[in-house]
Amino acid sequence: MTRRQATTEEIVGWLQDLNEDDDAEIIENINNANFIDVTLLPPEEQELSDCDDADEDDEGTLGDLGRGVLKRACEIRIDNSEVEEPQFLNEASSSLAPRTRTSTQRKTKKKKICRKWSKIVLKASECSITAIREHTPDIVADILENDLSPIQLFKRIFDSEFMECIQSETVKYAINKGDEAFTVSLEELYTYFGILILSGYNKVPATRMYWETESDVYNHLVAGSMARNKFEKIHRYLHFNDNTQIDSNNKAFKVQPVLDHLNTKFKELGKPFGTSFSVDESMEPYFGKHSFKQFIRGKPIRYGYKIWCMTTSEGYLLNFDLYTGKSMIRSNEPLGLSVTKSLCYDIVPEHSTVFLDNYFNSFKLLEEFDKKNITVVGTIRSDRIENAPLSSMKRELYVVLVKH
Repeated sequence: MTRRQATTEEIVGWLQDLNEDDDAEIIENINNANFIDVTLLPPEEQELSDCDDADEDDEGTLGDLGRGVLKRACEIRIDNSEVEEPQFLNEASSSLAPRTRTSTQRKTKKKKICRKWSKIVLKASECSITAIREHTPDIVADILENDLSPIQLFKRIFDSEFMECIQSETVKYAINKGDEAFTVSLEELYTYFGILILSGYNKVPATRMYWETESDVYNHLVAGSMARNKFEKIHRYLHFNDNTQIDSNNKAFKVQPVLDHLNTKFKELGKPFGTSFSVDESMEPYFGKHSFKQFIRGKPIRYGYKIWCMTTSEGYLLNFDLYTGKSMIRSNEPLGLSVTKSLCYDIVPEHSTVFLDNYFNSFKLLEEFDKKNITVVGTIRSDRIENAPLSSMKRELYVVLVKH
């Protein structure tokens, strides 16, 4: 690449004087150059410059340039070592040394995987859908055998050990807020959570109305189980994690113990897992202000928290992860691949099948799960098929082979 300096008028005049008979070699070299970059240099200090005469919305031509611009110094860069520079460039008032790109400046092209496609004919499956439902989780068998009540089932998940942790953090937070007389028992915590669950079915404009005497809002279950002031105090001080040890990198720090505990319990109670799983996203509606509240256009629930979920073929939730934004993705992998791996790798056994939709699916994901002997079934977006010669996405299937 060479770089020389001349005036704009000289360059324009030289280009206009070129003809195919006398300057055929120069024209050919210019046409074969990697690029020719012409740059107008700024005016000298304390010197005014002319502005363009063209309209703002017009692309403009060389004739639109003012005389001051045409007299201004101009720099031309030709990226072609074989281009013969015209005489006027060598006689320019200022010459710049050739600039070459060092090895560290050279752009390296990312190596692309070349895939070889083979067409196969789809055959009708001989297995029935009922063959997928091949197991019953332990918790289901326990419910059927022991006739567990709803509160007993709730305590299987929110056991006394975890409730003691909530109790400890809640009292600690109350003391930090100056209410050293505040106490709460495990039974009161269970009652508090029971009121929250009931409020999802029996809704009133304000929580305090459950304790009012009007017959249309009064609820004897709520009013008879806990005093209003006690409920409000628990609601004010309820905490799951230690505020003095906040992890600034984790936006869900305050509820992280709950997320971890539920994931652990779901896996314990869901065994055996079976061999068929599903990965998808779920939205928990929320209309308040929060840093990782999501908006998804066109969804039944547009505002709320996005949750990645992995379930069994029966719909039992085994693993989930609260999406707190792009900062939660630590790797350079695509989001769909990173999420699916984090949900499935530690749970899904070999020779299992994972079903997912086109939000997650990609050829990179298929390759990664194939290494784990896990089959993936799902739709795929048209911009991720990597030039597969599909004439009809519904009728043909191609097997991907990686060619290194």
